[in-house]
Amino acid sequence: MKNGTRSERDPQKLASQLDELHELNPAELREHWRSLFGADPAPKLCSSLIVQAIAYRHQEEALGGLKPSTLRLLERIADDTPHAGRFSSLPKRFA
Repeated sequence: MKNGTRSERDPQKLASQLDELHELNPAELREHWRSLFGADPAPKLCSSLIVQAIAYRHQEEALGGLKPSTLRLLERIADDTPHAGRFSSLPKRFA
């Protein structure tokens, strides 16, 4: 599991980032999404889901993400589904 550096682990900074998300309008949320994920969110994705995804990413950056073994397991499960070819695999940063 990737752990954040000491400065990234500041719980007050993380709490502040998460609180600020609720003050953003939809256009600002979409811009924030683009800066974090490098692509536009789905056009019909509602603001509440955008907030949740951005919040998760901030928590992941500050506290660490899933363990590599968990990611491999999720990819293996996804590959075994009948619709495996319809969806792209996890971004390379997770591999």
